[in-house]
Amino acid sequence: MPVYLFTYHAYRSWMPDHKRGYTKRSEGYQRPDEEVAREYEKCAKDEPTLFDRKIQKILIEELQKTCKHISCRLLAGTSEPSHVHGLASWKHQRRWMSIRSSIKTSLTKRLKQLDKSLRLSRGASRKHVITCKHFDHLMKTYLPKHAGVGWFEDRGWIHE
Repeated sequence: MPVYLFTYHAYRSWMPDHKRGYTKRSEGYQRPDEEVAREYEKCAKDEPTLFDRKIQKILIEELQKTCKHISCRLLAGTSEPSHVHGLASWKHQRRWMSIRSSIKTSLTKRLKQLDKSLRLSRGASRKHVITCKHFDHLMKTYLPKHAGVGWFEDRGWIHE
């Protein structure tokens, strides 16, 4: 049964000058770069999007609804103003790219219903969870440390 951690970032919430660096499509992780950040700013079509607590909860509720609709099991959903995570598993043969895309489409539509100016960044990241140790780290350490709204299948809502 595949298990993946999907991450969807708010538009312009993690720019190239971020202190922890940034990810460049097809090139991977990059060091912080103020010059590239200025170029990104010039090309930006909209203002940055950040998720307040109300939106964070709505996005996690949308994760729950979407996963149920596409026959996935949502194990956890956590958020910050800059992003939302969904930890999902499924038993059918559908590939992770299709699952990630369906979830993103659903999240995007829900954001547009709330406010047409709210956007997600292009793409989304994914981490394949292969070992029990990795899964336990995500469920017990990494996901709970997110300061935004969270939901866990075994605990319910946290930081509401």
